[in-house]
Amino acid sequence: MTTEWHEFLAKEIDYLKRVGSGEVQIYLYDREKSRIIEMLGTPDQNTQRTITYIPGTFTSLKSFYNLEVRQVSRYITRLDPHTVAFVYKDGLFPGKTSERVGMT
Repeated sequence: MTTEWHEFLAKEIDYLKRVGSGEVQIYLYDREKSRIIEMLGTPDQNTQRTITYIPGTFTSLKSFYNLEVRQVSRYITRLDPHTVAFVYKDGLFPGKTSERVGMT
């Protein structure tokens, strides 16, 4: 295994620890299929809106681990506490056959 792969795994572990602590909320997580849905906000009887945000073409699981893809959704849910946002990635993007660092 490469140093890059070890760094990727360390970021994944750190991310999942944040999930375990409640700092990050995920609705779905499947690394093998490159699927993840992160939820921002608190769904309850006062929720008035939901937003689904699908990040751009070059988004990877690492983008989630670094919390890069949640900035817009975080801003909206903080601005309006009656909104819940889902940041969504469902599978590999075209041209990719793996999420593994250094592999296509």
